[in-house]
Amino acid sequence: MKKIIVIILSILIIATLGYVVVLNNSTITSPSQATIYCVSNNCIAQQSGALTQECFKDINSCTVYDWKIFIDEQNGIQFKYPEDFGENVWRPIVWPPKTTIVSENQDPVTVGCSNIQLNNGATEKDISINNINYKYYFMSDVGAGSVYNDYCYITQKDQKYYVVDFNIRYHSGCYDGGCGAYCETPNEIECRNFNLIRDVENPIKLIMSTVVFIK
Repeated sequence: MKKIIVIILSILIIATLGYVVVLNNSTITSPSQATIYCVSNNCIAQQSGALTQECFKDINSCTVYDWKIFIDEQNGIQFKYPEDFGENVWRPIVWPPKTTIVSENQDPVTVGCSNIQLNNGATEKDISINNINYKYYFMSDVGAGSVYNDYCYITQKDQKYYVVDFNIRYHSGCYDGGCGAYCETPNEIECRNFNLIRDVENPIKLIMSTVVFIK
């Protein structure tokens, strides 16, 4: 009888407070079947097999990724992402991107992208990618010689919020051709060549363009 009472109370608490599911990406990925993506400053392209120079003036300026597939059949969402994303002077804090399912009676920003502070400089806008509407949040912070950028995408479906959050750290000196603390080190060229749009923001947009709901 006591066990039955405990179970009933647990159900009532969940119904009242809502639920949060942080998906364990590492257990639900599979090979990308050789889908290749190419990202440059002004162009994002996809082709299975060999790349072409169709939309690139200089193919050498293009970063090529071979991608894996994130699949969560229970909650009905999937997207593609590069297995290896980042270099020595910049890298995601968590990879693959943090994906959270939040009940509709909770705040998806607070729960799913806790680094976003709406009252402390974060920006917000409505965007649409492949016919999916998102609330998009961005925030940048600086600390200990590094810049921390957070890119958060939130969409609502079937009385749930789906949150995909990207938290990227890069060295503050690696900007506009500078080398900062990496001058005269093995990573100087990498630092000077770092381009936030090409290396980080365009690939993130590309990842989000692969999101589909599978049920």
